[in-house]
Amino acid sequence: MSSDDGFAWADRPPRRRRRRSQGSAKPDTRPAAAKPAATQPAQAGADGKVDDNTKGASKRSAAGKRKRRKRKPANAQQSSRPQRDKTKRAKTKRDKTKRDKVQPDKTETRPRKRSTTKKSIAPPPISSGAPAGADEAEALRARIRELEAQLEATTSQDAAAPPSTRRKPLSEAPVSERGGPGRATRDLLRSKYFTRQWGRRSMQRARRRDDFGLDTAFEKRLQPVLDFLSSVYFRMDVRGIEHVPSEGRCLLVANHSGGPIPLDGVMLRTALRREHPSARCMRWLSEDLLYHLPFVGTTLARLGAVRACQDNAKRLLSDGSLLAVFPEGAKGIGKLHSERYKLQRFGRGGFIRLCIRTGTPLVPCALVGAEDANPMLYKLEYMVRHLGVPYLPVTPTFPLLGPLGLLPAPTKWLLRFGPITRFDEYPPEAADDAVLVRRLSDRVRSVIQGMLDETVRSRRSVFFG
Repeated sequence: MSSDDGFAWADRPPRRRRRRSQGSAKPDTRPAAAKPAATQPAQAGADGKVDDNTKGASKRSAAGKRKRRKRKPANAQQSSRPQRDKTKRAKTKRDKTKRDKVQPDKTETRPRKRSTTKKSIAPPPISSGAPAGADEAEALRARIRELEAQLEATTSQDAAAPPSTRRKPLSEAPVSERGGPGRATRDLLRSKYFTRQWGRRSMQRARRRDDFGLDTAFEKRLQPVLDFLSSVYFRMDVRGIEHVPSEGRCLLVANHSGGPIPLDGVMLRTALRREHPSARCMRWLSEDLLYHLPFVGTTLARLGAVRACQDNAKRLLSDGSLLAVFPEGAKGIGKLHSERYKLQRFGRGGFIRLCIRTGTPLVPCALVGAEDANPMLYKLEYMVRHLGVPYLPVTPTFPLLGPLGLLPAPTKWLLRFGPITRFDEYPPEAADDAVLVRRLSDRVRSVIQGMLDETVRSRRSVFFG
């Protein structure tokens, strides 16, 4: 082969199995009859010539033997592996059988285990006389009797001494003489302060609240502040309050004021208590949004707010209460200043269903001035959702002035009540008619929107009305 074939002949790898040399071949000792046809030389005929068939058969037999010798199965290693595994398992089994027959004495080679049980210590011998410890017990009893006598003597001396020379109680003593925090804690638990603040008075405070959280004592303490806001700060002007019935259940439907903290429900309750001839106590439904704000939901609940729910509304109306609702919901609170006094969608008309099923009259109400107290220019929604609030309001003063910017401006508030509307002509089953409910809801919405437009046109100034 020439060197132009791509590689030199000497670089070809050697064959895996070399053919044995002719001198090292083993002689065949088998008889001639047992030898295969390929190994027997061709026999000549009678005329001294070899038959062509015999010669061809010998050649084919020798060629086949050479091919079988060269050919090696591709899976030679895989075919021999089961045999090796079988031989190995048999050898392991024989070794195991040999070990089982000759077992060494385990008691001699295994180390002795250390005992983990504790040795029992025998008690000291008891003498036949008095039992052990009798003298110590008698001495302890004598010491107790001596201390009791000293305590009685000290108590009698304190009772007989004049008030000026008596010892001060531990609560009035200096801190250095009180004997540690444990004794101070025990003295606090026994003092009148703890009993008054956290004992019976706490139970009485809980009894003063109703099922919805109204605290009359808390409202009474804040009443001067609420009266100042209503009469001096916001200078509320109330008209048409004669449409509100003096007794019995009634539903007030009003527009919601925007701003960070809606004060419309508190001011509406204060105006009815101050201006109504019967000084009616009003409750209002507030959104779940307000209960997620710190301290706002708890404070409003103690002032008369109730969480917005159909069951809560039915329960209040069944007791003959005056209830106010804001159908705009959270959309009314989050209105921008450019959308002020424009009513949002009234939901699905839940207040209409409530009036039809319970036979409650409805009084529309329009509040002007509340949406100008905290004009919201913009609200950040996507940046503050991880804080648990729906949006962050941006007003002319907040967040520029910090928490001080949440204070409302002293605008003049105008409160208008419309004529009463009754739904006695509709049976309770009509509350399931979605078309009727939607039509009545749009009618009430148009009435309140007309009252808002008329009031806004009639006022001359935001701060002076």
